Amino acid sequence: MVSTTTKYPYVYVIVNSPLFKDADPYVIRLAAVFRLAIALIDSPLTAIHFWFRYDVVCNQNVWTWRTYGKIYSVFLMLTLCEAVKMLTGGFDDRNPHSSDAVNDGIAATARYIYFSMQTGSFIVGIVLSQTQPLVEYSLICYFGWKIYKNVKATAARSINTTLAAQRTLVKIMALQAIYPLILHFIPVVFIQCCVIIHIHFGSASTYVLGAPMHLTPILNAVSILTLMPSYRRGIRDKKTSITVAEYSNNWTTKI
Repeated sequence: MVSTTTKYPYVYVIVNSPLFKDADPYVIRLAAVFRLAIALIDSPLTAIHFWFRYDVVCNQNVWTWRTYGKIYSVFLMLTLCEAVKMLTGGFDDRNPHSSDAVNDGIAATARYIYFSMQTGSFIVGIVLSQTQPLVEYSLICYFGWKIYKNVKATAARSINTTLAAQRTLVKIMALQAIYPLILHFIPVVFIQCCVIIHIHFGSASTYVLGAPMHLTPILNAVSILTLMPSYRRGIRDKKTSITVAEYSNNWTTKI
């Protein structure tokens, strides 16, 4: 497990695993980078999907998987910049600089790397990590508003079934815009603001604030499956067919 804690003027990225007890410092960095990538790699997906919907609804243009991949790769570049910074910056726990009492306390139970808040590279890293969620949520708001205006403009000449489908789409989009705001962007900004204004938080709070980030894809899928009538009917019909099949088999066995 990888967690983060702060003690001014340092930020510690801690690898809490006995398997890494005697690992090379570079391996500790790779573990920290891997954890960062897992946290950030799915965050652009909601923004990209809003962009995809905008092109389908407003421009009648359906993306190919290549187009989707190219746009996603642009967002991955920001994640790559943060990963490179973590891989090349800061200090190792076995570095001569690690003489602070907090360092010694952590080293007794885990391996870690740490960064000084007083360096220019740390400020650049904070700016980069703030830029990505800002860009992503700006895209969600922009394309969501464009889709809403398009749906509202065509509502007057839509038949009842189409109008109901459009309203369902707007409800799902509203939920999918709220989920990342509450579960991802606000926790990220909150953690980074705490670091900037020198508020200390322990490693446990990292898990509490970081865990909700990974709930967004799950809640998006649940919202679609429960709110879209076609998906809801599909799930209900599948359950019904399974029940009928099981009933038939049981009845045949009894005969």
